[in-house]
Amino acid sequence: MSQSGIYSTTGGSTTGAILSITGNTGGAVNPDGGGNISLLGQYGVQVNGNPIGDLLDISNTRNVSNYVVGIDGLSEFSVIQSAIIQAQIDGADQNQPATIWIQPGTYVEDITLVDWIYLAAACDNVFILGNCTYVGSGGKSSLYNLNLTSPDASPALALSGTATLNCKLGSFTAGTGAAISVSNTTLLTLTNVNLTSQVSGSYIFEMTGGVVQMFGGYVNSNDTPSALSNSSVLYITGVIYFGSGFALTTASTLTVLSSYLFSNVALIPVITIDGTSTCIANNSSFFCSDTGGFFIEGTGYFSYDNITVLSESTLLDPDLNLNGQTILPVITPTQSYQLDLGVSYIVAGAVQGLLTLPVLANIGAFITVIGFSPGGFRILQNVGQTIHLGADSSTTGILGYAFTPDTYSAMKLVCVDTNTHWVITEYTGAVGLV
Repeated sequence: MSQSGIYSTTGGSTTGAILSITGNTGGAVNPDGGGNISLLGQYGVQVNGNPIGDLLDISNTRNVSNYVVGIDGLSEFSVIQSAIIQAQIDGADQNQPATIWIQPGTYVEDITLVDWIYLAAACDNVFILGNCTYVGSGGKSSLYNLNLTSPDASPALALSGTATLNCKLGSFTAGTGAAISVSNTTLLTLTNVNLTSQVSGSYIFEMTGGVVQMFGGYVNSNDTPSALSNSSVLYITGVIYFGSGFALTTASTLTVLSSYLFSNVALIPVITIDGTSTCIANNSSFFCSDTGGFFIEGTGYFSYDNITVLSESTLLDPDLNLNGQTILPVITPTQSYQLDLGVSYIVAGAVQGLLTLPVLANIGAFITVIGFSPGGFRILQNVGQTIHLGADSSTTGILGYAFTPDTYSAMKLVCVDTNTHWVITEYTGAVGLV
């Protein structure tokens, strides 16, 4: 091959595998004039031109894949599993793992992952219609930028044994079962991966053990909650989770950090916790469409800090073992809204919010209301109740109330006599009693 000033790549892209290099005639190779050029693929290739022998010396190819899968007829493999099998035959192991590059296209096949063999897509247009299974034997594997869809009741991704799997980008879509199944002592890490279960009866996670960490990404589930059992552990951070939520049983743990969880399925709370399981939530928002229901229910342990409930119809199940503070339900009442003890509310909406004190309250019980409504808000009373502010008191009974006309205002009320007398202990903005 003659020494050349221009080289082109075929069969790949700036982030894909380099299949061939074609040169033309000319002077020394740019840019340094000394016969050297770097072709930057996913990991980089150094190509050194030899002006004396008209040869190319290719080096720095340690991380460049020998296994390229494509449907274009030019790649060495047209079936992903065939490339995996060949990498096994070639002795892929912990000291020399193998990477399989997959060219754009749709592949209809089931995949069995193997320790120390990694799958990566050359771009985000790689779609696999089939089921991916990984039974680990103490090793690792990874999936990069792959979109897998299950055509049946089997999971799109199933992990078991002793396996560590890292998935980055891409997506998993359930058929009529789970999108992801995890068991035994497996560790699955999902980074910016989207999960979907669109068919009625399908769901996102089916965990009967193991640990799943999910960082970022979007989840869209149907009408069946994700199931965690047998000491399963699930961490979600920075995730938007839309759908039917989670059901925790038999000593399982769910940790929710800086995420948004939305249950839009009637009569299904965002999270259900049995008496042996735990949910921890910090800096997150919850929404439950079940009018009058609980956004978290059950008899398990719920530890929380700085969470917001974006619904006027959701409460904490009193049977839970609670440990936390700062629940901020955002309510937009169009009629009188019944306040709950020990909760801080944000009142939004275009008109004055009408709120009613609880009928029953023990001494020391409190309620906090924060205004974010142009008309302010009004706190109504039940029969026999009175609100006090310094030397002033409201009219006792259902005709009395406390109010603020200000958009940005707040009031904290504490019960000082069982069920009947409430004192405004803190406030901002203009406050009045009637």
